[in-house]
Amino acid sequence: DLPLALLKPAFDVLIPADCALTAAFWALYNNKERSVGMQACCLIWTVTNSMLVPQEVKCNMT
Repeated sequence: DLPLALLKPAFDVLIPADCALTAAFWALYNNKERSVGMQACCLIWTVTNSMLVPQEVKCNMT
């Protein structure tokens, strides 16, 4: 796992704000869950050639 302090800035640079999940979405989760979710979003964004990120309704990190 990457520390959230390192992952969040990379996430913000990699995924445009208008494509990323909202801060309100991430507020529902603890730091470990946020880290896992952000890593997943970055991976999906990268492997889809900057075309896709999960939508809020498709994310369930329980």
